[in-house]
Amino acid sequence: MHLLLPLLLSCDDGAPTDTSTTPVIGDLPAFYGDRPKNLLVISVDTYRRDLLARFGGEAGVTPFMDELAANGMSLDQHTTCSNWTKGGMACALNGMYSFQWGLIPRLAEQEAGPPRSTLASMLATHGFDTMLITSNGWLLDAGLDGGYAYIEQPDVNRATTISEAGIAALEQRIGASDKPWFLHLHFIEPHAAYSPPSEYLADLEGLEDVPWNLADREQHYDLLPDWPEMTAEEQELLKAHLWIRYKGDVRWVDDELREVWADLEVRGLLEDTLVVLWNDHGEQFWEHDKQTHVWGLYKEENDGFAIFWADNIVPQAWTEPTNHIDIAPTILSALGLGSPYDWSGLPVGMADPLRPIFGESYSREGPKLSVSVGDMKLIYKWTGEKELYDMAADPLELTNIYDPKDSRVVSMWQELTPVVDRWQVLVGGSAGDPVNPGP
Repeated sequence: MHLLLPLLLSCDDGAPTDTSTTPVIGDLPAFYGDRPKNLLVISVDTYRRDLLARFGGEAGVTPFMDELAANGMSLDQHTTCSNWTKGGMACALNGMYSFQWGLIPRLAEQEAGPPRSTLASMLATHGFDTMLITSNGWLLDAGLDGGYAYIEQPDVNRATTISEAGIAALEQRIGASDKPWFLHLHFIEPHAAYSPPSEYLADLEGLEDVPWNLADREQHYDLLPDWPEMTAEEQELLKAHLWIRYKGDVRWVDDELREVWADLEVRGLLEDTLVVLWNDHGEQFWEHDKQTHVWGLYKEENDGFAIFWADNIVPQAWTEPTNHIDIAPTILSALGLGSPYDWSGLPVGMADPLRPIFGESYSREGPKLSVSVGDMKLIYKWTGEKELYDMAADPLELTNIYDPKDSRVVSMWQELTPVVDRWQVLVGGSAGDPVNPGP
């Protein structure tokens, strides 16, 4: 359904109506005056939604992101469809779940998958110059780079380098063309190992040292199997170190985004431009017995955010459920363009708030799937484990209330069963047959 925004009506005194401040009716996001012409996408890796003050995070950690959300259109009940980059970015750029376009993203697999329409390819057909600057190689895999006319992966993967390369490419290309443009910047921070500049780690001075170099990716990941053998005191100390490092990375990225923004403003590149910012997935800190990501389909790994901004956007918060599959259709709608017929994602405001929303991951522990309807989430693991969470009563998803006789479970399995069947075909037996799917 569309959300109809009120017209700003003038008094009927015979004077001409000034439409420069009149929102476009029936579309979300809405704009005062004309739609933007260009598109800037900034996707941020491994970013927990609950670090933003808007979603309950500590004040002062994400001031720029919170300003952007307040002055744009924020999707406040948003989820990513997977728990790692290739899966999360696939549905954001493809406008549909991976099982719908025919490839299950897996770690260490290099597959392009079937041909399909992507956000970049759709914009290219409408005459956009399309550019991707990424710090994460997964965006060059599984066909996620389809439709970009220019692609660059700098040797240094810091956000500073990515933004500088993107702005340089953009200015060079728009100087030679009057086409509308689409620039996609992907920042890998705050991905493990969390290693922001030292000024963001001052809080570590108050902690006892640990015997590991947590700025080293291999040492960070090598700690995962050691966690169960640690004492409670060792676990708490390690967790405190990692949280300070992670929050420091998040604060640093926020400051970097503010600097990028200022640079774009000075160059006039934010004029007539729609900016969309989202995370590809979150990060777990042992809420469900693991750390980092590609483990589970719980909120710490799967809560998402998406923020739309333009200098003439109508600020608002959208509070009905949305998913990454809705990002590309919403972008095309905002630019006045239509979506491909086979995309299952919908522009914001068009979806039934009680539609089933899926999560999918070929995780470090094998295939896992979820379906959410309203406040209820059902999780199924290929090994046969089943979980049900009431996200309103149990927002941290800690109490499994699964009951095969529960009518909600039966109803949600009617939605999830065809997805399990499709997954079984697509994984080709590499994970074995799913154990006891169904209530």
